Amino acid sequence: MNIRKRVWLFPLVGLIIAVLVLWFGSLIVSNVIETKIRDFGKLGAYDVDFETVDVNLFTRSIVMQGIVLKDSLQNIPFKATAIKLNRIRIFPALFKRKFKITKVLVSNPKLLYPLREDISEKPKDTRVHDRKIPQIDIKTFEVENAESLFYRMDSLTRDTVFHAQINFKLNNISSHDTSLQYNANWAFFDKAELDLSKVRYALPGGLYRLETDKFRYDSEENKAQLDSFSLKSEFAKYEIAHHTGVQTDWFDINAKSVTLEHLNLDAALQDTAFVVSGVYFRDFAMTVFRDKRLPFPEKPDTKGSVRKCKHTI
Repeated sequence: MNIRKRVWLFPLVGLIIAVLVLWFGSLIVSNVIETKIRDFGKLGAYDVDFETVDVNLFTRSIVMQGIVLKDSLQNIPFKATAIKLNRIRIFPALFKRKFKITKVLVSNPKLLYPLREDISEKPKDTRVHDRKIPQIDIKTFEVENAESLFYRMDSLTRDTVFHAQINFKLNNISSHDTSLQYNANWAFFDKAELDLSKVRYALPGGLYRLETDKFRYDSEENKAQLDSFSLKSEFAKYEIAHHTGVQTDWFDINAKSVTLEHLNLDAALQDTAFVVSGVYFRDFAMTVFRDKRLPFPEKPDTKGSVRKCKHTI
């Protein structure tokens, strides 16, 4: 073998060895990360399971498919087709509990949440709490094609309280950077986009429901809009008073659109107030009816009701 061939041979062998070391190393680290994710096992009171976990160190991505959360009562309140973490800094996450991620995408999640009055039926949190909170920074957090359903259970039936199909995006999420614009208690962030469709909300008391085809909110525009908004009774106008046993107002309200200007997102996130500078209805129509053949209701304690209300409007 002449000297020229040796000059090319040694770098080639070195390159092959380096590639093999990187490949085996990435395979080992990937298996360690997958094991850690699968061993995570608990999220508060819920067991977490995955169908598959794929870790790619070269693209710095983690893809979890078939995610299911199950409580101690064997209910499944959350499941998703996939959760993708793109361009994550692997080693700080493993050894320093610092999670810096370019994008998190949650695909086709379903949230089914029962509203129970009997606290004895609530799932028990058996987690051993770790007081050390990890440092989290996410450039973009996106949820696509989500479905949310809150329902109330009794001994015989399941009544839907809230239902919506949801897409939303949050930008620049941080667990520690207080300079960001919005504070959601659990994190800080800079921008929010929310898009709901087929929204239905049953008002307390079981007499009325709110519906809208679309709800859109963009924090940069600082405006929310509802399309095809309606407030309707669950009863026909002559039936509602027979249900309550006293004279009861029956409403039927419709609007082509409702616009909420300058919505104060910080106050809403802190659960202290719902503040807007203006509410504008387009093509508004309202029908009010009361069957006066039934007894007049007792006058409610409006002052007491106001004092009990913890929210400001």
